[in-house]
Amino acid sequence: MIEKFHSEVTFMLRCFFFTFIGLIYVYTGVSIFLLALACSLLLHLTKYAVAKIGTFRSPMSSDVPVIGFIVGQGAASASMSTLPLVYGLPNATILTSLALNIILLNNITSTVLPFVAIKVVGKK
Repeated sequence: MIEKFHSEVTFMLRCFFFTFIGLIYVYTGVSIFLLALACSLLLHLTKYAVAKIGTFRSPMSSDVPVIGFIVGQGAASASMSTLPLVYGLPNATILTSLALNIILLNNITSTVLPFVAIKVVGKK
């Protein structure tokens, strides 16, 4: 019964989170999107390197592609990125847009990269 309740609460939080992101998202241009893509890829490479180091000579070393790439993040970042908007700081929409682009791209790439990494590692 607790597991069912937990899954319902998790579903509601995820729905709220993505609805919140959709409501505050403002497209500010290709340059911000490309910067967010670069930041997202840098975050994934960093997480992969940490997973590789953390599982060195471990039985879990074969799971590095999955461990290193599946780490969604964003709830705290999304809420904190709205603070400059609340305080009316100049260029706050650019910061919020950059943070939201990074969050969205990070979640999308967290879905795709493990499959790509497993195919690449599997072919070697």
